[in-house]
Amino acid sequence: MDLSCPSRPAGPAAIVVHALSAVTLLLATASAVTLLLAAAAAPSIAGPTFGFFEDFSDGTTAGFISGAMISNPGTGGVGGDGDGFLRIARPDSFPGFVGAFNLSPDYIGNYLAAGVTRIIFQLNDIEGDQAFEIHLAIGNGVNFNFWQYNTGFSPPEQSWEGFKVDLTDSLNFTQIIGTANYTLALTSVDRVLWRHDLAPYVFMPDAIAGQVGLDRIVLTGDAAGIAEWAAPGAIRLELLGARPNPARPGTTIGANLGESGQIRLTIVSAAGRIVRELYAGALGAGAHAFPWDGRDSRGAEVSAGVYFIELKAGERLEVGRLAVIR
Repeated sequence: MDLSCPSRPAGPAAIVVHALSAVTLLLATASAVTLLLAAAAAPSIAGPTFGFFEDFSDGTTAGFISGAMISNPGTGGVGGDGDGFLRIARPDSFPGFVGAFNLSPDYIGNYLAAGVTRIIFQLNDIEGDQAFEIHLAIGNGVNFNFWQYNTGFSPPEQSWEGFKVDLTDSLNFTQIIGTANYTLALTSVDRVLWRHDLAPYVFMPDAIAGQVGLDRIVLTGDAAGIAEWAAPGAIRLELLGARPNPARPGTTIGANLGESGQIRLTIVSAAGRIVRELYAGALGAGAHAFPWDGRDSRGAEVSAGVYFIELKAGERLEVGRLAVIR
């Protein structure tokens, strides 16, 4: 049957084709406006959490929302076997929006007041050779003031690579929703979005098929960034804080290394006594997570109060504050 001929009566095959076309259009439109449809559910502005570290280790999708298919395989993340990540997928037979956003409390709020100027993350082209160009977008969907980072990141094929977005580089952002200024957007962020897109950057993203992985998200103010961390020389490290903090009583501590080396991570009491050594030994470059169950080296629960996290590599020492409540 010649489906291109409008004067010919539509048979069953034509009806199916037209129905699929209509469904495709509807779903593509729905994917593009997911950012706005979630506005009514957006939480009130609070944080964001400086030093927030998401490694998807709990097996969930960590509150991410998407018009594509998202899941956490529970393995294959930056940490390898048994380490989860966020998988964002579109089948080859049905290309469309590939991206996901998060409007949970750790991501929202006044980024300028919190001192969050860098967002670091790891990407992976899971199937390989999909020509992804992943951009980060940030702002306020409720108030229609949303901006996309112009630099697109191409994840390596079937492996992980770290990338960073410099929020202070305002000239490298394009407004994709609204007319208000960029500074105002950073003071009232209600979601952060990762998506595939090609220039010119507008509200409707470009369609693509394939699977991209997202892992080890860090909200920080570190000025060095991923590229400098990879440079040779003395080990550069960053203590990314604990999540949750206060610990109730357990928590996970994040750390980022510019290159592989020997590190020591300890929990220290307010009196200066080492309560627990969480790690001592060689560690590869990149972001790492260290769970702490709120117990000391003897296995006893520590008392509620203020503790310090000490991360040491050679002569470099990073210290963070941690509260424990019970």
